[in-house]
Amino acid sequence: MSDDDSLLVEHQRPAVWALTVNRPARSNALDPPMISRLIAWLDDATTREDIRVVLLLGRGKHFCAGADLASDHARSPTGGGYSIVHLLERLSAFPKPTIALTQGGCVGAGAAIAACCDIVFADSSSFFSVPELRVGMAPLGVAPQIIRAIGERAFRKMAITGERMSASDALNVGLVHRIVAIESREAELSTLIDDLMHAAPSALRQLKHALNDGFKRSGLPVPEDEHSDERQEGIASFRSSRKPSWYAKQA
Repeated sequence: MSDDDSLLVEHQRPAVWALTVNRPARSNALDPPMISRLIAWLDDATTREDIRVVLLLGRGKHFCAGADLASDHARSPTGGGYSIVHLLERLSAFPKPTIALTQGGCVGAGAAIAACCDIVFADSSSFFSVPELRVGMAPLGVAPQIIRAIGERAFRKMAITGERMSASDALNVGLVHRIVAIESREAELSTLIDDLMHAAPSALRQLKHALNDGFKRSGLPVPEDEHSDERQEGIASFRSSRKPSWYAKQA
């Protein structure tokens, strides 16, 4: 697959554009080139009057498996360029309505991308998890966005346990707005988009800016040490399909 078809950009209907991460063999995990392409598109779309609503999707079984730990850039979060934190900041600050349409795994940054979107429609197969601690990483980059969506208490349990949160549980804590069956998604999406088209673009931009600016003033956590021993061991164990050194099997 070339870089050109790893991100599908579709003018789906009047003033509505869809961004589909097209890396199903990698469960739509994000590597630095993909992150850069998403950021570039969002930056360009910010001032385009022909774009009123943006849909975010992942092709195949899973929405997004988060950072691509098998990427050659995995040992450095920035990969020499943009990081997932940059993408989440851009998406959160994007001045137009964003809708995540999820299925299957929404893991780590995948869960955070959903949290950054204004509205989340989840298929019943969707699950959300923050398993970074299991591969030696403190999930500081995704924490602000997910905490903003579900609160610190729920995030603590989600991150510390690494458990999978079902679509129904995600609905209960506010990470998901509606569980929508695939067969009825198009009809419900059409109704929602019609509602969004009633929002005055400039006023909506002002609202989103105010909400995002208020959150930034609360402060963001300091990024973790990208050279930590646990991070390196976690990535190495992932690549070798083995348990990390700190794993202790329970009886």
